[in-house]
Amino acid sequence: MIDAFWKTSFATCFVLVIAMPALAESNPYYFGGLLGYNQISNVFRQADAPKNDILATTSLLVGLDQTVGRQRLFVDASVQDNRYRSNTALSNQGYSLKAGLEWATLERLSGVVDVNTSNALADYNIGSSLTPIFKRNIERNRQFHGLFRLGLVTRYSLEANLTRRERSFSAAEYAQLESKQDTASMGLSYKPSGALAWGLAARHTSGVFPNYPLLFAGILVGSAEDKYQRNDIDLTTELTVSGASKVAARLSRGKSSHSLSYERNFSGVTGAISWAWQPSAKLSFSTQLAHDTGQEILEAGVNQNRIVSSLQLLANYQVTGKIKLTAGTSLSRGDYTYANINTSNFDNINSVNFGARWAYSRGLTFGCQGKHNSRSNSTPQYGYSASSFGCYAQGLLY
Repeated sequence: MIDAFWKTSFATCFVLVIAMPALAESNPYYFGGLLGYNQISNVFRQADAPKNDILATTSLLVGLDQTVGRQRLFVDASVQDNRYRSNTALSNQGYSLKAGLEWATLERLSGVVDVNTSNALADYNIGSSLTPIFKRNIERNRQFHGLFRLGLVTRYSLEANLTRRERSFSAAEYAQLESKQDTASMGLSYKPSGALAWGLAARHTSGVFPNYPLLFAGILVGSAEDKYQRNDIDLTTELTVSGASKVAARLSRGKSSHSLSYERNFSGVTGAISWAWQPSAKLSFSTQLAHDTGQEILEAGVNQNRIVSSLQLLANYQVTGKIKLTAGTSLSRGDYTYANINTSNFDNINSVNFGARWAYSRGLTFGCQGKHNSRSNSTPQYGYSASSFGCYAQGLLY
């Protein structure tokens, strides 16, 4: 049933990609390629005896952004070939695709339907009571999202959201992290002015970890489905402070329960706040602070954390019309629980990154980037420090 769902979603996007440009007056396609070269330290994220390597990446890129009347179709896709110099067994082919349709009718109905999927090498030493592995492990993520909006004759509008997520791994050792999740929400939004908007919604989430490990006296004896349910009431707001500053926030009261991993049951307040600030034409900042379950804070990297607090900071500086600098940092603090063991442990991840990009022309870009990750965990073998640095050349034809 699920495979049929995804085949239908991709078939729909394919038909839209082929059919809609034929109706348009312009041809907003792009296609091209990217060559990248990266030096990576501590490939397997080991606490000791780290292994370094060099990664060469070749990517094919295609995209589309087309408006037809009230509708807008967008597609961004890439296919990558990744080659490791020393750890050749890790070499792999990956892909990413984001495609969607923003639609509106002549009346008051509008919305967005999009698909987001990726296939890439998974992070190593991911924690979650897993013994570290040293072989190729491909992580697959798929998401389908639909937003449906009914604008009323006043400043109010009704909104409904539907989201499906799936996550899987090629390595059997990571099977306990595989998950499937469906989320639906319905709410009312109110916009008293162009600078302020409020929202109130009810949200329901249901999901399953199909291969949750069963332990007896600390010994793995099998696996079973860990099903979970979650209900939230969400209060949201968006405020445009000025032309250079915008704030968005969510405050939720909710409760979740698991059929097997009861140690991850949660009841309380979660939320997130983001701030976008552009003090000048060249300089901009974005900040996001979140407090939620690990399953919802995907960038925290470990979705079995019971609760995670995360902070992300990003700065952009446009040196000239062709040169751009970026820098960022992210911090996450997790309350981690082991399968079948009702004890709490800490899991903290820090990351710092920087980059520089030079647009030689409209279609040709060169850049370099660096990143450093570190992790501390109540289990010493899950702690590590790793860095990467590399450069790339990208060419696009429009």
